[in-house]
Amino acid sequence: FLAVEETLKKFNIDFSKCSSITTDGAKAMTGSKIGFAGQLKQRNLNIPIIHCIIHQEALAGKVVKLSTAMETITKIINEIKGGHKFLTHRKFKLFLDEHKAVYTDVPLHCPVRWLSAAKCLQVFFTIRKEILLFLKEMNKSKFHEYISLLEDVTFLTELAFITDISNQLRFLNLKLQKMNQNISQLVSHVNSFRRKLQALKSHLNDNIFHFFPSCQIILEEHGNVCNFKEYTHFLDSLIDEFDKRFTCFEKLKTELILFENPLTAPIEEQHLDLQDELFDLQNDISLKTIKETGVDFYKMLKESSYPKLRDFGLRIHSMFGSTYLCETSFSKMKLIKNERRSSLSDNSLPRLIRIATSNMKIDVSAFARKRFRKSY
Repeated sequence: FLAVEETLKKFNIDFSKCSSITTDGAKAMTGSKIGFAGQLKQRNLNIPIIHCIIHQEALAGKVVKLSTAMETITKIINEIKGGHKFLTHRKFKLFLDEHKAVYTDVPLHCPVRWLSAAKCLQVFFTIRKEILLFLKEMNKSKFHEYISLLEDVTFLTELAFITDISNQLRFLNLKLQKMNQNISQLVSHVNSFRRKLQALKSHLNDNIFHFFPSCQIILEEHGNVCNFKEYTHFLDSLIDEFDKRFTCFEKLKTELILFENPLTAPIEEQHLDLQDELFDLQNDISLKTIKETGVDFYKMLKESSYPKLRDFGLRIHSMFGSTYLCETSFSKMKLIKNERRSSLSDNSLPRLIRIATSNMKIDVSAFARKRFRKSY
């Protein structure tokens, strides 16, 4: 906190101008006494503290990874290619190549919070028959347990279900990681997924597998022996996790609706300070044909006519819904610090990171031509 405060003082920026603070949920940031949030309260600074939406989505998705199928798959993959099993792994790749499998290898599952098990599960499910044949061909006693599981309908049913749900979480994660998204768009993605989970539960109870392609494959192979309804408790746990983690955004719901729909949002639900300008805004005929949306709409408003609404729009747009930009900076820095770099110094590194994370398209060749000097 002191480091941030010192930096703000250095650039003569008042803390009251801060619209929100986005954290990764660490105690150093959220602690009520010595944490960043606690220090703000001690100084009577009422600034919204937002837990990174992408991080919360990853934590909520861990409920799925607790399944026995996920644990078994991790063990099987580790037996094939984990540790020092180079020979087994080489044989496995040759086996897949000979059988002309869809995939030529299976990825290791990584528990890092930003990554998903969806790819690992999808590949494993697709080549599950080839993996079964390979384990039988190896003819090792330690593989007997895995062979029996891969031939068990109950295990395959759970595997199919976990694969499909993990893919749904992966699709959400990819939406959240798109660049240049404001907090309103991120919350919309999460709310959409929460509604979708309710529909998925209903579909599973009614044996509708449009959103469960892997489950459909297992059902076609094994018929009515498969009972997918028993896995609705996974969806219940997932629904509870998302509801618990994202209820904090309900406080911002009214403001986010106004930000996205200023011309149609219910005026009576908004803050009293904004209502007077909203009456004028929603009845301004000249604005009915305006195509701009989001922050572009608020930038277009005349400051003399709508000062409070302009400030409101810019404040909401300035809120960070996730720490994605921070994580991107670390990734870019790792790329910049590669062994093929020409030179690197303490002064040049921050500038290179700034350029790498900027949305501006920089014509480096044009700059180089301007600085060109002939040798004499």
